Amino acid sequence: MGKRSVALDVKPRGQIRWNLDGTNPREGKLYSGPIEILGKHEVVVYAYAEDAGVTVQKNFTIRPSTGGKASVDPDKPAAVAKRVTLATTTDTFTTLRAAKKAKATFGNGISIKVGKGDKNATTRFGPGTTLPAEAVESFITASRAALADDAADVEIGFGEFKCASGRELEEFLQEVSDQIKVDPSEVLQ
Repeated sequence: MGKRSVALDVKPRGQIRWNLDGTNPREGKLYSGPIEILGKHEVVVYAYAEDAGVTVQKNFTIRPSTGGKASVDPDKPAAVAKRVTLATTTDTFTTLRAAKKAKATFGNGISIKVGKGDKNATTRFGPGTTLPAEAVESFITASRAALADDAADVEIGFGEFKCASGRELEEFLQEVSDQIKVDPSEVLQ
């Protein structure tokens, strides 16, 4: 209907001020609920949060809508912050091949398990770690060698994946459509 709604939140607590014109959001409107954005064009929400002397300022680009859905800009970097678990070796390697082709990286808490039962190698990378597909494959190869099982089962999980452009992200998602489901509104640019 030509209008979108944007909700903001600060954790664990804090006060948010905002505006749409970019003029000192610190002095913007006090946030009291979802922000209504009229029209279908791209809009930037400028936000400032503060609590107990700790402050942060962020800008959120709300992409234009097309046919009622958000659109992905093919030329801007693109990320999806979504927890994904690939529970089979086939799904894992299909996703890693597509990620290498699209130069995608994984982050926000990566877990890798090679093997099963008592014979396995498991690792977790913290939320600040970003890994390309090649690094994940290297860990898998080293783990399989350590376990003396070149065909050991593999599972991976991650909380985010990124590409240098929306075009590369869309190509990646087309190749992994059976493994990862993403709505255009979940893409961050």
